[in-house]
Amino acid sequence: MKHFNHWRITAVGALLLAGVCLSAGQASAADDAPLTKAAAAPIEAVAQSAMTQRQVIHYLAKQEGISLAQAKSKLLPSVSVKARPKKAAASYAVVRVALMNASPARSPQHYDAGTVYFYCTTSESGLFRGIKMINYTSYSAGRLNFVGQLNYMLIDPNIIHLTLNGAIQRPAAVTVSHPQRISLGQAAAITIGMARTTAFVDNLFVDTNYTF
Repeated sequence: MKHFNHWRITAVGALLLAGVCLSAGQASAADDAPLTKAAAAPIEAVAQSAMTQRQVIHYLAKQEGISLAQAKSKLLPSVSVKARPKKAAASYAVVRVALMNASPARSPQHYDAGTVYFYCTTSESGLFRGIKMINYTSYSAGRLNFVGQLNYMLIDPNIIHLTLNGAIQRPAAVTVSHPQRISLGQAAAITIGMARTTAFVDNLFVDTNYTF
């Protein structure tokens, strides 16, 4: 069953964002899809059903090029999966936020400034579904890089508030500060930098709510 997420966007340079929860079986196709196609705002993103723990671990391992053990450690740092008591299996989702900027003053084209990923534990019961925890947050550079700070807060089970403030620059190796796990009502931030200074392309500021 598909659901739709609605975005309200405030952005310098007419920034467009798209968030989508992906099943592991569709991760490869989604990651290979071009992020530079023009899109009308507001954007409606399709949400797939929740993922299993195995799927979300494999998704992170593939996304960051790390082992399954490393991925599990990042997603579940203080929990031994084998040691868990048997109960109803938790469900998971990956919220994928693609940064696509169109700045007519500098460029007539949309350009790919990378993607933010929120790896979430979710709860589903009947018609209700919501996010219980954001376990891990990461950023993957695109054809260009975002450099700056991402602040995020799990306002309620269906809303992630996020603020991005920084710049878009020419590509170089990316550095990301250690993300924090947050639950309902908590907030955290990551700083995204680069190993060396590159050419400035545009400013970027986004303050928006993502509805799960």
